[in-house]
Amino acid sequence: MRSRLVTLVAVPVLALGGTVVTAPGASAAPHPIIRTVRAFAAPAGGLGGITAPWVSCSDYTTDPAVRWTLTNLGTGTTRHWHWSGDDDRTRFPRVPAGHYRSRTVATCGTARATRTQEPVVRQKTRRTTMSRAEFDRIRHGMSTRQVTRIVGYPGKTGVTSGPMAWRYYDRMAFLKQAEIRYRHGRVDALWWNGEGD
Repeated sequence: MRSRLVTLVAVPVLALGGTVVTAPGASAAPHPIIRTVRAFAAPAGGLGGITAPWVSCSDYTTDPAVRWTLTNLGTGTTRHWHWSGDDDRTRFPRVPAGHYRSRTVATCGTARATRTQEPVVRQKTRRTTMSRAEFDRIRHGMSTRQVTRIVGYPGKTGVTSGPMAWRYYDRMAFLKQAEIRYRHGRVDALWWNGEGD
C-alpha cells in the first residue's frame, strides 16, 4: 500500500545560549496524526471492507475534525464521511474487491494534515482460504509444510514466543479466520473461530 502524509505545522522556536526553547504557546498547538487504513478481503460473490483511519490530535485532548474520501479507482465511485473526535470505528464501509484511494484531511485547531493511501481489497479464492474440510484434515504433530500442502497456502505469521508460533488462515466468510498454534514447527492446537465457512 502506498501512502503519503503531508503535515503543515508552524512551531516558532528560539535558540538561547545553545538551549532550544519553544516559544510561549507553541508547545500547546496540537497537530493531526492520521493512521493507516486497513483493507479486508472480499469473499467470493461478496464484499470486503476498508476501515476508516483513526485520527487524533498530538495532545490527545483536542478533538480532530476529519473529512475522509474513499474512491474506487476502477469505477471512479466516491464516498465521503465527516466526523469530529475519534469515533472513526463506526465507519467501516463494505466494498467490492479492487484498488481504492483513501484521502483523509484532518484539522486540529489551526493545524491541518492530509494523508493519501491506496488500499487494495483482495478477492478471496479457494486457493487463498482454508475450508472446513481442509481444517478437519489437519492433525496434531503435522509440520507447517504438511499443513500448507493441505490448505494450499502458508497462512499469515502471527505471534512467536519461544518454541510456540501462531499462524492465521483466512476463511471464505468475511473477517473469519482459523488459527493454528505450532510448537517446534509442529501443530500443537487448532481453532476454527466462529461459525460459517
